Amino acid sequence: MAGLRLGVGYASEELIGVLNKIKPPYNVSQATQDLVLERLKNAELVEQQIRQLLTQREILFKFLQESSLFARVFPSQANFILVQTKYFRELYDYLCERGVVVRIRDIQPLLNQGLRFTVGSSEENVVLMKHITEFQTLKT
Repeated sequence: MAGLRLGVGYASEELIGVLNKIKPPYNVSQATQDLVLERLKNAELVEQQIRQLLTQREILFKFLQESSLFARVFPSQANFILVQTKYFRELYDYLCERGVVVRIRDIQPLLNQGLRFTVGSSEENVVLMKHITEFQTLKT
């Protein structure tokens, strides 16, 4: 449900006070609240999907670390993995031409030549890794 852009924050009362001063007055729509509450009724399914995400993130992370394309693969606790590669623009174009959505992260402070790969299903990750392997073959 990442597309809902809903998160949870845990912090001290002081920090929550600051955050409440800067957040929009109605930052979570009723429709979003309803979807999340309905989703949480099936805790077993949510836990299964979390386990799948963690497994797929580990597989993708290991694959990216072993690839010679990437100067750096950042550890992740999220549903995406950030990498640095001198081929960031070429790889981005290559993947987009094949229908694989990737995000360029080249403008963030202290990060250049960055790409962000979302951790997908097993099938989606196989496609991503296949295309990265093909691209790597072209570059070696």
